[in-house]
Amino acid sequence: MKVFKSKVDMWLMLIYFSSATIAISGVINIIFNQADLSSYLSAFALLVVGAFLPLWILFSTHYFVDDDTLLIKSGPFKWNIAIASITNICNSQSLFSGAALSLQRLKISYGDNKSVLISPKLQNEFLAALQLDSK
Repeated sequence: MKVFKSKVDMWLMLIYFSSATIAISGVINIIFNQADLSSYLSAFALLVVGAFLPLWILFSTHYFVDDDTLLIKSGPFKWNIAIASITNICNSQSLFSGAALSLQRLKISYGDNKSVLISPKLQNEFLAALQLDSK
């Protein structure tokens, strides 16, 4: 199995770290200035959504190529794609979200009108591992 890291654009990294910093400072403010249970629950939700989730996505986005399967993991999200079901791979600069942390993306079309955006750091090696050429 080959593992490929996602390319990460600096602007996106700054957004994720800013989100985490703002969320953590908000949680600290809530903890020191509020005393009721609902405030603590709000602080916990803010910590999970504003800090933990973005950092989890940032540090865990990887693409795994096996003999017959492409596994994409990005935080809590996961795609299992049979390589034989891939119908097209093309460059994309779509702003839609996906398992891509860079605007230098590949759009992988597979199955019945399904697609996912990814941004492997080493695109040529990734395509070679799939034993496909970008179309």
